[in-house]
Amino acid sequence: MGWLESSISKQRSFIEGLLTDPLGQLADICASTWDERQLVDDALSRFLQQKTDHRCRMLYAIDARGAQYSSNISDSAIDDSIVGQDLSDRPYLEALNSNRDTSLLLSDVYIDKQTRKPCITALHTIMREGELLGYIAADFGLKDLPLKNVSSIEPERWRQIKGDPSIRGTMFQQTRTRSAMDDHIDE
Repeated sequence: MGWLESSISKQRSFIEGLLTDPLGQLADICASTWDERQLVDDALSRFLQQKTDHRCRMLYAIDARGAQYSSNISDSAIDDSIVGQDLSDRPYLEALNSNRDTSLLLSDVYIDKQTRKPCITALHTIMREGELLGYIAADFGLKDLPLKNVSSIEPERWRQIKGDPSIRGTMFQQTRTRSAMDDHIDE
């Protein structure tokens, strides 16, 4: 494993450590109120309003079948129009279902459809008396997550990747050539 993979792994472990307890507590609250969707929405909303070191962008609950159970809860709105949407084909749900040994899973980084910025979803299982009820999903913008001390994950030796010398040697002599796309850009 190279230093970059090691750094990513350390950062993911750091974030998982920060999120496991608070999302576990929220999952316990949601488990106790699971039979009344509005109470789940209220619990998610209260949790989001708490001030923490990490800033969640949006919270929602997903049932065990993969359908959205709660509203989307964000700082700016509560959107219940998406309740019932099928999320079962989301890669992070498939990964959590295949790895039953963990109660928390971080998704891979993806681009959010609304903000067009990189984000990550943390999923925590909601269990009641040994039965899987669903999952808490917490969306975070990458820039909103705290970073582990960067100096502890940087490589010990600095490297520069230089590229093709023939391209590098003429870099500042290059000029832009007008293309067919430039001629029709307004269309």
